[in-house]
Amino acid sequence: MKNKKIKVLGVTSAIMMAMGSLSFAASSNAFINANPNITAYNTDYNFTYTQNDGSKNEDLKVIAADQYWSVIRPFDNEDTANEISWTVVPGSTNALTSVTKQTPVSATYTNYNGPTYSGKAACAQAVVDTTKTPGVAVAEATNDAGGYMDFTFVVNASSKQNMSNINVRAYDNTSGSLVGLKSGSGEVSSDAVETTINYASAMDSISLVSNSYTSDSQYGTQFLKDVTIGNNTYKYKSGETGWVYAVYNSDGSLNKVSEKVGGETFNVSNGQTVVWVYVNYNSDYTANVTFPSNLSSLPTIN
Repeated sequence: MKNKKIKVLGVTSAIMMAMGSLSFAASSNAFINANPNITAYNTDYNFTYTQNDGSKNEDLKVIAADQYWSVIRPFDNEDTANEISWTVVPGSTNALTSVTKQTPVSATYTNYNGPTYSGKAACAQAVVDTTKTPGVAVAEATNDAGGYMDFTFVVNASSKQNMSNINVRAYDNTSGSLVGLKSGSGEVSSDAVETTINYASAMDSISLVSNSYTSDSQYGTQFLKDVTIGNNTYKYKSGETGWVYAVYNSDGSLNKVSEKVGGETFNVSNGQTVVWVYVNYNSDYTANVTFPSNLSSLPTIN
């Protein structure tokens, strides 16, 4: 199979337009009910390291945000800030060794229309051991209203690493139901898509089921653009159609990290299945497809 290689310029997290719209639950905290989402405060939310570059300690901070993750204001007091929970998302590489809650710190924010708010930022410290498995890990801050903020940690392999025994499926969902296009299995080359990432990625896996493909950059991340499978080319149209993906573990369970990062940074591993779906985008830029929690719920492709 002949595949077209694409030059990728950056390494980042998930495509913002692929994020689902939030629905918030009621909280016992009045401030959180009034400001139910959260976002990063004076800290990065994407971290990239080189393999074998030692241990890294990263301070993470969050404050209240709107549904688009734009800052609203700091938390009203230390008790509210302490209600934020910090976890490592299942499916993360073992390079993210811990995420530990810290004492909230003072924070201020000046709104675009004038007012300055003072309060507290919730804090945690993430520890990353770059000598461990290359790939991506995610730390997540959440509140009990359903608000969240994800922090990604990419440890890039020091040399090119391909991955064997990867399964791939491609579907078309633009009609409103999944139509199988092609399935394939084999070795995924870290060079299938030319990136600064040296490990085999979910995006690289498209080479196992396509004749050719192109990509582009949007919102600071790379995404599949036009993919030819058989005699048809499935083209990206801004705000209308495009490709989304999910990864299923060898036991068939949906990998939670793949829901949160872009395909160019997700590191595929032995026995996993990468599912690519060509979709229509809804008016809020979400995709018209929901990935089930288990691979067995998806139609097989002959």
